[in-house]
Amino acid sequence: MRLRVGIFAGVTKSDPERAGWYVFCNGRLILGADQSERTGWGEGHGKKIPRFHNQFARFRGYVFFDADRPVALPWNTTKTDVDYNSATFQDIRGKMIVAMRPIIDFLNELDHENTEAKVSGPGILAKTVSAASPTPLEALKFRTTFAAPLREKRKKEKTSKRISYERPIPQITRVKASLSAKNLREVGEGTFDYYYRVVCKGQ
Repeated sequence: MRLRVGIFAGVTKSDPERAGWYVFCNGRLILGADQSERTGWGEGHGKKIPRFHNQFARFRGYVFFDADRPVALPWNTTKTDVDYNSATFQDIRGKMIVAMRPIIDFLNELDHENTEAKVSGPGILAKTVSAASPTPLEALKFRTTFAAPLREKRKKEKTSKRISYERPIPQITRVKASLSAKNLREVGEGTFDYYYRVVCKGQ
């Protein structure tokens, strides 16, 4: 018996209800938009696949089982669902987990970038996804790895600086007592805050 298996995984339009894995046997859809542990969500070898949530709403995965004899296909007796105890399906399930890992990583990076975008504007990942056009599965070029641009690591602008200075110990002792400061840091912060509040805000 000859069994042919094709696995496709990638990203498309965000849609939580349609995201997940789709499994076909001889062209018949027997499992659609699955987001459960049955198709690898929530577990994995080495690197754990997270449980599905809306951050992964762009994920789509398709598995096609084709065989000359239906008995070779990993579906149940009524041909309406996957036979999860099938050794064939369990083997392919492991490959599905491997295929989805880099896409989950990409969607995590996209989520981080979108968080930063609230301050600094859209990043390269969001721009790439927005510019991409949906492609039918039959028109896709076969690739063994998921390729995506790298997220730009944006430097956070510093909003504060350290001030350091020395003064005679007797003066420090008096100021420390006046401020009820516990340490020299509180002395420095207290004197600066007083000057800023009394002098700078009055200008």
